Amino acid sequence: MRPNARPSRNDSRSRSRLLLDFGPLLRVGGGPAAIATALCAIACLPAQSALAWDAREPGAMPPSLRGMAGAGIAAALGTGALFTNPAALSAQPGQNIEIGLARDQRPGRTGFWVGSVDGNRGGVAGGTVYSFETGERADGRTRSGSDWRSGIALGLHGDSGSFVLGGCLRRLGLDLGAGGGEKKRSFSGWTGDLGLAASLGDVVHLGAVWRDITHVEDSAAARAETTSRVGGGLAISAGPVLLAADALWRLDDAVAQWHAGATVAIAGVVQVRAGWRLDPGSVARQLIAGGLGVRIERYGVDAAFEFDPAQPSRFRFALSLVVGIPYVLGG
Repeated sequence: MRPNARPSRNDSRSRSRLLLDFGPLLRVGGGPAAIATALCAIACLPAQSALAWDAREPGAMPPSLRGMAGAGIAAALGTGALFTNPAALSAQPGQNIEIGLARDQRPGRTGFWVGSVDGNRGGVAGGTVYSFETGERADGRTRSGSDWRSGIALGLHGDSGSFVLGGCLRRLGLDLGAGGGEKKRSFSGWTGDLGLAASLGDVVHLGAVWRDITHVEDSAAARAETTSRVGGGLAISAGPVLLAADALWRLDDAVAQWHAGATVAIAGVVQVRAGWRLDPGSVARQLIAGGLGVRIERYGVDAAFEFDPAQPSRFRFALSLVVGIPYVLGG
């Protein structure tokens, strides 16, 4: 599909029907055959373009990851796994529910999301999250979008380590208001992610992902999204300290995006986070992040703040309420 081409209504409806057909396969507790069928279907998605809403960096990413600048390919748990590595859905047993909001001052967007994950370490796990974002573009046009993700993972767990395979389908939508002589425009599309995760005991954790299996563009917003990305991550969990690092390469030009983050748990109640991101391919070349989480038994409140040191006015704040699975490994 050319960058300026518009998908027809029939195309959009057919994509919607295809996603709905996956519903029974995405339910937690499906058999290995169902999991394998769904993952194969994701891997075989046709390599055609889909105009979408900020598929590269959704505002709904949980604060637990934002506080570490998105370093979660090997470290995320709960709903965060649906944004960084779907294989991590099966990294920890238990359920997770998260409700949150984010404010992005670039130039001004507000996002809301709700998600749930049912984890089963060494077995079948699944989760889903829905987010909605609204605001303005730099040219003053209104811009709103939705991002629905459902993922599944199948893991093998032993005393010495674990290995997990996971996949995620994503349904994306974008609405642009009228302005600058242009009419209101609406688009929708879908894509998917695949991931692998392995742990050596409870200390060393590895992850690998293939994101945006189909080519995703946002030409309607005067910004072309990147093509597929592949990446890897490493996390070290030693007592109350978690260290994580990720690298993501765009397949079209091999430019890499780097993430590094840390979390320190204090008395099993407070988590303090910090992170750094370098993205040579974006306007914001560098981001500094920090975060704080407070947990009492299974309940928690999480907050994160990101900013560009070269342009301090460009910042993002996120806040969420969490029930269940710890925020990140070691939490």
